[in-house]
Amino acid sequence: MPIRAEDRDRYPADWDRISERIRTVRSGGRCECKGQCGRHRGRCRAWNGEPHPETRSRVVLTVAHLDRVPENCDEANLVAMCQACHLAYDAQQHAATRARTRHEQQTAGMTPLFDPDQTRQPSREAPGQAAAAPDPASPGAGSGASKPRAGEREGKPATGPGPGLVVTVLGEPVGQGAISYGRHGRGYHSNDKTLRPWRAKVAQAAADLTGQHPFTKPPKVRGQKDDRRVRPCTVCGLKPGEHGLYRGPLVVDIALTVPALKTVRRRWPTTRSSGDWDHLGRAISDALTGVLWPDDSQVIDGRVRKFYPGAAGALTEPGAVITITPIPEGTP
Repeated sequence: MPIRAEDRDRYPADWDRISERIRTVRSGGRCECKGQCGRHRGRCRAWNGEPHPETRSRVVLTVAHLDRVPENCDEANLVAMCQACHLAYDAQQHAATRARTRHEQQTAGMTPLFDPDQTRQPSREAPGQAAAAPDPASPGAGSGASKPRAGEREGKPATGPGPGLVVTVLGEPVGQGAISYGRHGRGYHSNDKTLRPWRAKVAQAAADLTGQHPFTKPPKVRGQKDDRRVRPCTVCGLKPGEHGLYRGPLVVDIALTVPALKTVRRRWPTTRSSGDWDHLGRAISDALTGVLWPDDSQVIDGRVRKFYPGAAGALTEPGAVITITPIPEGTP
């Protein structure tokens, strides 16, 4: 992966030679990741310069530090990884970097494009009483709450929504309700004509951001039993339970910007036309299944919020901002 300018001094002077030897001589041109990234089991099947077996993009081998310390260039600490494995392995480190950058922007008086903490509903103050200005460096800044997230009080890492992979999708959000069944037992949603394009747009946005590809079902064969739910993806050969960027527990935060009706003069989108929050969240959760996670049962915590365009934490046009945060191993 590209080396940040401020970290360049942490690498040895002969880093280019070390990296080339790991990528070409020791690895033989194949990704050496054996599941450390959490995306697959066994050794990755990506070869340098060839189409990636999952994303079909051109593979560029990089060298990852297993302990994430650039100064430690011991051969046992270095692994040749394709860009997809490397991004997944360093996902938490990248999230921490984004959080640090966001805090620096707030300190300098800049407003980041999206800050999960700024999208929470302001606390209710007594009439005539102004809300105290939040401290950007404090936990829950901008949320109107002074309590730390779960685990911070005891000095443990936070397990609630925080910085993570952020997927932005533009377009009017569509909810996903219960399935109806026709005369021949075929299931469908009453709003399939708008729901399917919205789910496809969400899945494609996540795929473009991560280099993944949506799970592709094999074609149905007339006269045979439909076992496509258990058959592997036609693009990469992975089974449904193995197809996705994350394997462990996740926290998902969804901030939806819905269209504002000209006839409505209210602060919050509480009209029936804005959609039910659980239906809107279900559509996004199902759309990301097979791209970011094999099964949405991995989502153990999260929230879904609705805003009108221009509100604090909202987009300037209809769309969704989805923040996915993996829970680190060993977190109580």
